[in-house]
Amino acid sequence: MTRHERILVIDDEEVVREVFQRLLKSEGYQADFCTSGEEGLRLAREKEYDAVILDVMMNGLGGLATLQELRKSDNDIAVLMITAYASMENAIECMKQGAFDYITKPFDIGLLMMRVNAALEKSNQTRVAAKAEVEALVEKKMEQLLQLMSETLQRDFGLRRMGVVDVVDDYAVKEGGE
Repeated sequence: MTRHERILVIDDEEVVREVFQRLLKSEGYQADFCTSGEEGLRLAREKEYDAVILDVMMNGLGGLATLQELRKSDNDIAVLMITAYASMENAIECMKQGAFDYITKPFDIGLLMMRVNAALEKSNQTRVAAKAEVEALVEKKMEQLLQLMSETLQRDFGLRRMGVVDVVDDYAVKEGGE
């Protein structure tokens, strides 16, 4: 079964990427994989993802800095932070920066997939709500535009009509009175 959700996995450990590749493929997800935060940010700008699985500790741009940059460009995407070096402070900081979840390695596959599915559901709900919000805003703006157009036409039509009627009346009075 192929799903429509796209997942980006950013991890500098090859074995972790391979595990995610097999797991996500077996679940039918479309997934892209990269080894650095910089590459992940480039991919995130090029494609739309429903979730990102992001390693906390990477060479170059680390996971937390990558998360912060992702938040600047897409605040709705669900980001799951994964780490082999868990600490309460790190978990709290990741969540403060907008991570959806914080998962420690090694992880239980079943629990991991439950969390991935929850992240995808959150991402979907957020996007549906955002789309409904945009549609409602567009509808409101259209109503305002139509109201403004109606008022303008009534005002302009009324002025022109009144001017024409006044001219005709004046002419009739002058023609009839002379």
